[in-house]
Amino acid sequence: MNKQDKQLLSLLNIDPNELEGLYSKKTVSRGIAYYKQGNVEKIKEILAPTQGSETMKITGFIAGRYSYPYETTLTLDTEQYGGVEIESHCSCPVGYCCKHGIALLFFFLNSGTQGTSFLSNRKVASNDASAYAYDNAGELDKWLTAIQDEDGEAETSQMSLLPTNQQYHLIYLLEGRKADYQSYNEGLNEGLNEGLNEGLAVRFVKSRALAKGGYGKIYVMEEHRLLNSYYCDDNCYFNELDIEIVTALKSLTNDGYGINKHYYLSTTISEIILGKILQTGRCLWKTQKAKPLALGNDREVLLSWEQQNNFYSPNIAIKPEADRIYPLQDHYFYLDQAQNQVGKVVHDTLNKEKIAYFLSAPRIAVEQAEQMSLKIVQTLPDYDYPLPVDINLQQIDIDTLPIFHLKLHAINRTAAMLRPDQPTTMHIATLSFQYNEINYQPITEADLRKNHHVF
Repeated sequence: MNKQDKQLLSLLNIDPNELEGLYSKKTVSRGIAYYKQGNVEKIKEILAPTQGSETMKITGFIAGRYSYPYETTLTLDTEQYGGVEIESHCSCPVGYCCKHGIALLFFFLNSGTQGTSFLSNRKVASNDASAYAYDNAGELDKWLTAIQDEDGEAETSQMSLLPTNQQYHLIYLLEGRKADYQSYNEGLNEGLNEGLNEGLAVRFVKSRALAKGGYGKIYVMEEHRLLNSYYCDDNCYFNELDIEIVTALKSLTNDGYGINKHYYLSTTISEIILGKILQTGRCLWKTQKAKPLALGNDREVLLSWEQQNNFYSPNIAIKPEADRIYPLQDHYFYLDQAQNQVGKVVHDTLNKEKIAYFLSAPRIAVEQAEQMSLKIVQTLPDYDYPLPVDINLQQIDIDTLPIFHLKLHAINRTAAMLRPDQPTTMHIATLSFQYNEINYQPITEADLRKNHHVF
C-alpha cells in the first residue's frame, strides 16, 4: 500500500493497519491492484445513513473469473472513536472480506462520491487521550514489531500457522483406525495394546472457531478448494502450510466421503506429514471438541514379559506413560491425552521391526520359561530382548583390542640388477598386531543350565 492509497483511506479515517488486519495484507494488496486494473464495473447503489444511523452500504459489480460479475456489498459503520468499521459480503466463492470488497472500497473513494463526507467529518479531538490510544494502537504494535526484527521491518517471511479468517479454520482430526483391507501389524497379539493393531488416520474439515475457545460444527472441505489457488486468495481459513499438507495427503491411501474421508498414515512420508499437521496447532484427537495436540518429546519404550496365570506374554510400556501406541512406517508413536501430545517412541538398541518381532512372540508356559530364556540368549545374542525369567547370567566382556607394534630395521642386499661392488641397504618397516590370549573351556548345555554361566 503506497502513500496515495493511505491518503485515500484517510478520507474515511480508516486505519490501514486495521484494514490489513481484517482482510489480511495480501488481500488488501490484491484488492487495490484489482481496482487499478479496472475490474470494478459500476456502483449499483449507495444506501446513505438515515437519521439516527451511522451506517452506509455500497453495492457494486466487480468482474469475476467467469462471464458474469460478482455482486459485492460494502458496509461502512462509524466507531466510537471516529474510526470506521468495514466489512464486505460478496457472491464470489470466498464470500466474506475478499479482494472484491477492497476493490469496491477504493473505487468508491476515488469516485468523489459525496457520501465520503458522511464519515470524514467525524474527526477526533487531539486532546482526547482515550481516542488517541485507540487510534494509535496499530502504530504502537508496528513499532514493537520493528524493534523485534533485526532489520527494522515489521514484516516477516515466516509462514503464519493461523489462517487469516478469524471465523473458520481448517482443522485436522487424528484417530486410530485400521483400513478394512489392511492390518498394520499382522503378528501382534490381539488385546496387547489396542493401538498396536491399528494405525493412524487423519481427516481435514472446516470448523467455526468459537469465541470461548475450541471449535464448533464441522463442515466438508474438498481437496480442490485447497489446491486451487482461486479459493485461497482472500481471507482464507487455510494457508500455505495447509496446502502443502493436503497435497501430500492426496498421495496416501484413503477411503470414505465428505467429513468421514480418512487418509491413512502408512507410507514412508507419513511421519513428515504428521509433524507438519501437528505444527499447525489445529490437530485434534478424533473430535473438534478436543484440545489441540502438540508434538511431544521422544519417549522410551520398555519391553518385558508379563505373567498371566500360567503363561508369559510379551508386553510393552512407555516411559513416561502414554495412553496408546500406534505404528507408523519407521517408528511407533504414542498418544498422551492428558498432556495433549503425540510423539515418537524410541529404544536404545531396537528399531521398530525388532520391537514388532518381540511383540509377535507366542505365549510361553511357565514350565517353558527357563528353557526359552536360554534359547533367546543363544539364538538372538544381538537382540537386546528381555527374558521371561531371570536365569542369573554372568556376562564376560572379552577385550579383543590388539597391541600395535611397528618395527624399523635394515637389510643389506645385493640385487642382481645392481653392480656387485655396490651392495644396497634396504630399510623396512614391519607392522604387527598382538592379541591377548583368550582361554576358555567348552561347556555343554547341561553345564550351562547347571552353572548359569555363559562365555
